[in-house]
Amino acid sequence: MERGGGKMKAEDEFEKVISAGIPTLWIYSSDIDAAFNSLSKRVQTAFHQARWDCIRGIQTIDKANLKNTTNPLTPLQWLSGEYTVDETSEKGADKNTIIFLMNYHMFVGSMCGDELVADPFVTQTILNNYKRWQKANKAIVVISSSLTIPSELKKLFYIINYDLPDQKERTEIVAGFIKDATIEDKGTSSSVFSDVCTVCAGKDKNCVSCYGSGKTIPKDLMDNLVMSSSGLTSPEIENALSMSFIQHNALNPKTIAGMKKQLIMKNTTIEMTDYEETLDDLKGLKVLKEFCLKVATSPLSRGVLLVGIPGCGKSLMAK
Repeated sequence: MERGGGKMKAEDEFEKVISAGIPTLWIYSSDIDAAFNSLSKRVQTAFHQARWDCIRGIQTIDKANLKNTTNPLTPLQWLSGEYTVDETSEKGADKNTIIFLMNYHMFVGSMCGDELVADPFVTQTILNNYKRWQKANKAIVVISSSLTIPSELKKLFYIINYDLPDQKERTEIVAGFIKDATIEDKGTSSSVFSDVCTVCAGKDKNCVSCYGSGKTIPKDLMDNLVMSSSGLTSPEIENALSMSFIQHNALNPKTIAGMKKQLIMKNTTIEMTDYEETLDDLKGLKVLKEFCLKVATSPLSRGVLLVGIPGCGKSLMAK
């Protein structure tokens, strides 16, 4: 089935698709846990829920964990009522049940050279039970950072793109980190923001090391942190902020840029380099500068592509 469209939020789209009785969904997300927590919460009153991964097996949201359920076929059989966990348990899932399959792309198929080969047992089990799940208002929800769906199943899955945190969500993550962050100091846990700042001793109103003593983080710093964290998952943002305190004893947007550099290094087709140039080093091009500044600060932008003859300032503008 075609990917969900438009600018509808993933949670809204998920709720509509589940309510429509579509039994096979594929959530495409780089932030697996955030996607699960958000989507699970959205339908918690309307459906029984369970979660599966290959280490923990089946974990029901409202019941105890089910033993001996780590086999990739087990969650499909359990949802269909074809698998009894033990002699005392009920046979399979009730009606109106959703099971979230974490990183299940690893079990749907495997790469053989450049070709994706479907797992015959998983694929056939899904094909055999599609109508049964639909009639019983049941669904499997794959949450994965990969869209490697075998051709035999592509027509069945409704794909929803769960985006990375938007500007509002990133602001909440940064604010939450500032509020909740703790460090270990001589065996005792305390706030990273001491009552008496070791950097400025409470004398600098813009010091980023002592917000815990009641100060409000400067808006320009918060804006820089939020903008710098665009494109990162929630854990990556929190890790970058933690690294900032280790390196600088302060909140530093450059540390977040360093986290992005780590991610980009894993992609052999992209290179990230630090530059010292500013817009003041580029003479003229006033309209282009103003346009690029607007794009850089817009939550809707994806960047700027500069095209032109050699020597007109493209490279310096990019720096």
